[in-house]
Amino acid sequence: MENNTTTKIQTGSAITATSICDSNCKWTATVIERKGNFITAKIDGETIKKKVNVDYKGEEYVYLLGKYSMAPVFKLK
Repeated sequence: MENNTTTKIQTGSAITATSICDSNCKWTATVIERKGNFITAKIDGETIKKKVNVDYKGEEYVYLLGKYSMAPVFKLK
């Protein structure tokens, strides 16, 4: 099956997320490496490696801070 994503997270991309609980709470991370379906990103001085997911519209997203019920979803700006 071919991957027909409309947006692709690449090395050097800035990905952002907004808190579900507070729309004024926002995070920004910088992607420092992309290998296949995984990225390594830097956020708040910490380096994190996570799997890239694709939504129904073909846009890539990452659960950079963990996957739980109200987890922030990081996407391209």
